[in-house]
Amino acid sequence: MTKKIFLLISVCFLVAGTVWAEAFDPKGDSGSDIERIDALHERGTEENYNASGLSLLKASLELCLACMEEKPMEYEILWRCSRAAHQYAETARNLVAEGWETTCKDWGKRGMEIAEGAQGVKPDRVEGYFWQSACIGVYSDGTGVMTAVKEGFYKKSKTAIEKAYELDKSYNDYDPVFAKAMFYITLPFPMKNKKKAFAYYREFEESTAWTVRPYIRRLYGADLLMEVKPKGYKEEAKGLLEKALTAPHLQKYYKEWAEELQSKLK
Repeated sequence: MTKKIFLLISVCFLVAGTVWAEAFDPKGDSGSDIERIDALHERGTEENYNASGLSLLKASLELCLACMEEKPMEYEILWRCSRAAHQYAETARNLVAEGWETTCKDWGKRGMEIAEGAQGVKPDRVEGYFWQSACIGVYSDGTGVMTAVKEGFYKKSKTAIEKAYELDKSYNDYDPVFAKAMFYITLPFPMKNKKKAFAYYREFEESTAWTVRPYIRRLYGADLLMEVKPKGYKEEAKGLLEKALTAPHLQKYYKEWAEELQSKLK
């Protein structure tokens, strides 16, 4: 409990001046824990284009871990902890922060393990499977795709994505559908399957409201279309990329990728 109290105090200083900071309760009931976790996560994702966002996401992750230590079987905390591990690692990559490869490797793996714990508590809920697959993704960013495949994470990722799709493909604005498209297009040859990737991407486009990461998803979509059929979908890819480049804050990783793709589309 002492560890958690100190963490909560440090978080209060980090977000000093915000109204929700007054709601911290060292008694730590599940409801207030989740509210604090979500508040930090929301702030962090809003500012994830700079170092302050990365610090907030790290604080969210640390709070999740402290809460999980006290309530190791609380599903709502477990899946949020896996999400926090992913978001912290992915943001470190996107900002090209120092040591981001190690951050992705370490927290991607930890996030996978936590997600598996969530699956054990509530095997019929989507979050544990989806965030496990997302954590495998950032783990492979840190190690390299081929290393992750050799370590057996191809099968784990495929299983997790398929289960998330089966349980609730509309989760997080059809993220499981989008994840299936990305899974098949990012695999190394001969596992890459452009036909399946394209089919799931079209399913995603038909379903999404573009409410979650709309600019980044369009960037991934443009890249997918150019890989599936460079000449046939060039104009469509251009349109997606143009919208992606209107993002108010595009992180370094995505900005460099977008510029590289833009040069290919000229």
